[in-house]
Amino acid sequence: MNESDKLFMETAEKQQEIIDALLEACNSIIDDAKQSNVYNDILLQELQDAVDTAKGG
Repeated sequence: MNESDKLFMETAEKQQEIIDALLEACNSIIDDAKQSNVYNDILLQELQDAVDTAKGG
């Protein structure tokens, strides 16, 4: 594996770590909103859609 391939792999790994952290944060927000019963259904659905899209679904 050359240096370019190594750099690409490292970048991809870092990007995945960031995506995972963002998904965790979004899911936490969704859970908190559901528990508090004070949330806007449309915004909650948009956030859920963003999470699903980021997961590749």
